[in-house]
Amino acid sequence: RLLDNMRPSRARSGTRRTLRRPELEARLQTLLTNRGEQELNRLRDEAALVARELDREQELEHLSSLIGTLLGSRDGPLASPLARATRAGEDGMRHA
Repeated sequence: RLLDNMRPSRARSGTRRTLRRPELEARLQTLLTNRGEQELNRLRDEAALVARELDREQELEHLSSLIGTLLGSRDGPLASPLARATRAGEDGMRHA
């Protein structure tokens, strides 16, 4: 599901089948908060196995970048207010 949500989605009338970027970030941030880094790393590893089988390497790279940004190992933009606030709080704690 994560890889599907990393694909560009065309606007259509009716219900979206994928999450918007801020929604996906918020879900991943909630997982990080509740279950820790290990859970995001596990999801990324599982997605890597599936991506190869489904020819979704590009989506995997986007997902890996997003997870790295949430974990603080990569620097990238965040669209979710929750993820941005969490990162801002962590950055403030690092400088304290």
